[in-house]
Amino acid sequence: MHTSVAPALSLAVLSLISSAALVNQPASAAYAPPAKTEQLVAAKAPAVAPIARRVDMKVAQLVAMPDAARAHTAIIEVDRARVEALANSGGGILSDFPLGNTQTVSLALTPVQPFESDAIIEAMKRDENGHMVAQRLTPNGAFLAGTVLGAEDSHAFLAVSDAGTFGYVELDNHTFIISSGTYGKRQPTVSYDLTALPAGLIETPPWICETAEPAVPPTSGAEGGIAGTTPCRQVRIAYETDYEFLQLFGANPSAGMGYVATLASSLTAIYSRDVNARLSASYLRLWIDASDPWSAGSTSAELNEFKGHWDQFMMTVPRDLAHFLSGRGLGGGIAYLPGLCTGAQYGVSANLAGFFPSPLLDNNGQNWDIYVIAHELGHNFGAPHTHSYSPPLDGCGSSPADCSAADQDIGTIMSYCHLCSGGVANIKLRFHPGNISSIENHLAASTCGYTGPQRAPVVVADSGATFSNVPITFDVLANELQFNCESLIIELFQNPSPNGAQITRSVGTGPDGRDQLTYVMPSDSYSGTDTFTYRVKDPTMQWSIGSVSVAVTALRTPENPAGATAQLDAAYYVLNNPSVLPNFSTLTPSSTGVADSINYASSAGNFAGSGLSNNLGAVFTGWLDVPVSGQWTLFTNSDEGSKLYIGNTLVVNNDGLHTMLEKSGTIGLGVGRHALRVEFFERTNNAGLIVSWQGPGTIKAVIPAANFLRGGINSPADYNNDGLINGADLAPLLNAWGTTSATHELSGDTIISGADLTIMLNGWTG
Repeated sequence: MHTSVAPALSLAVLSLISSAALVNQPASAAYAPPAKTEQLVAAKAPAVAPIARRVDMKVAQLVAMPDAARAHTAIIEVDRARVEALANSGGGILSDFPLGNTQTVSLALTPVQPFESDAIIEAMKRDENGHMVAQRLTPNGAFLAGTVLGAEDSHAFLAVSDAGTFGYVELDNHTFIISSGTYGKRQPTVSYDLTALPAGLIETPPWICETAEPAVPPTSGAEGGIAGTTPCRQVRIAYETDYEFLQLFGANPSAGMGYVATLASSLTAIYSRDVNARLSASYLRLWIDASDPWSAGSTSAELNEFKGHWDQFMMTVPRDLAHFLSGRGLGGGIAYLPGLCTGAQYGVSANLAGFFPSPLLDNNGQNWDIYVIAHELGHNFGAPHTHSYSPPLDGCGSSPADCSAADQDIGTIMSYCHLCSGGVANIKLRFHPGNISSIENHLAASTCGYTGPQRAPVVVADSGATFSNVPITFDVLANELQFNCESLIIELFQNPSPNGAQITRSVGTGPDGRDQLTYVMPSDSYSGTDTFTYRVKDPTMQWSIGSVSVAVTALRTPENPAGATAQLDAAYYVLNNPSVLPNFSTLTPSSTGVADSINYASSAGNFAGSGLSNNLGAVFTGWLDVPVSGQWTLFTNSDEGSKLYIGNTLVVNNDGLHTMLEKSGTIGLGVGRHALRVEFFERTNNAGLIVSWQGPGTIKAVIPAANFLRGGINSPADYNNDGLINGADLAPLLNAWGTTSATHELSGDTIISGADLTIMLNGWTG
């Protein structure tokens, strides 16, 4: 996805960069699609290795790891250069990303900028004369946030820098962590399910926040706000550190800076989603020399020391908040509540690990640094602890502790649920609605603007799959709202797509009445990946371009035999103790007949019209009359085994010995009559076979007898393939009379004449 930084773009300019026409809304707009990396769903080079992949299991087994973690942990490789290329191109869809040992997902990611464009990043060291001097640093790495494609309420973050590879994915109440572990230890990068690890496998140190509780407990019950509905705020944070912090990275300033960038970008992804506030680093100071000005022995003492020093010496540093990142064991964290717009805009996060938690053997006693810092900044924003409300939002920090929220994995950023069994696995990186309400109340009452410079909206790629001639509607704004403080609208969009699809605006059909975009590929034969682009605009007239990738599969063309009649042909076979379906083409039926439908409940009597109750086979053939084009799910529920074919395609494989068991398969079918074959066998005891379907506008149900046909012919005289030979076919033949039209030739004499008319009339169905 390409995000524009220009405040506006005229329609004339847009028309110059695309061969398609551009018109004002509500019609479509066309422009050149943004550049993409090879890892998009629309990738044209499938032979290229994925950006992230699991390593060979033989290699993974050599890694020192607790046995209890192996079932939930994968050793992975992440190609840093290609992640950076993805970020530099504006983001996109990172497919086949491994989560733990078994799951693979596609991530829709957009770049996050951790630093202000004019941020000052410096590392303090002594020169040859013993004077303390500042070494200026330039940011490095790539930082992306987004969602899991197709998963509502999911959240994803991935960062690569000189500090390492770190990330997390929240999906279906599970938190997956990506971590390359301690800097300089050359540990492999892991992807694991934090919530599935046994309790105590990753030990959480007794981290305590010393922030004073409010004098009057706030009332709970508020539901919080919705992203995009409250003012968009931009908060600048100046980061201070100590010598011990940089030692977490082997005294490497570039690595220390990369880790702060990782934290800062993940924090802005959380805060922009939950409280409509973009966070960015305006300043960072690292200490190469041990002579930093910090000597306090506790978080409260350090907060006082930090505030005093910065109030005296650092007032020229532009900031809304200042936060101290410490590698010392000071006991936890502390921050002023509130801090924003109060003159006490300070907080301290200590006991930092310098990496995301990892289950490898030598990584016990680990903080999850994102949670620690997000928690302390939450106080600055006006949020108390969740147990400080009346009644408590959760009781994890109450005395005595009530860990029910932790047991349900619903601890949030401002909770103490990390102190319950399970540690940081109990924490979701989001604010409780009650905390959101407190933050919004504080910001609404603040006299500080926090407007910051205008920025182009953040856009996140979309992807979907459909069939030719089957519309699919995209709620393209859904995965962008959580990354944008402002409300967004679809201003323009590309039509047609590069491969000829039609895109239209679906007015007011999305959640909260927002517009959506509907895509339909009119070509029956097109199969492949198509794309189209769209432009969003915010109230400040800033705009960005997003993209949608659509995997299109051509629908199966129906045979549409002329002259077919009701029922199916049925053939029955005597078998010898079968355990799987035989090759019926090598067998001779013991009897044949017809069947109105395939709806035989499990019974001990003779099966269907076979006259047999055990050791039997049955084959039903004919045509399935499909009423609507689209994706159809077909089911067989059988005792024993069964298979269902459409043409030569096996759609349902329900073979083997079993009692009544239902299995299904999906296939894209065009409207009309398709060749159907259902095979079945029974060994002993009860026998049953039921065939059902579910499709566009059709709930799951046994296929009605009216949709089964048999016989008929596929006549070349049925020009329009509608299963009938009538006036609709006669008209084009007469129009071609006397010509050498190959399209209408039936007799083989190359001339459209009476011989062709005779063939048509002989097959006439009316």
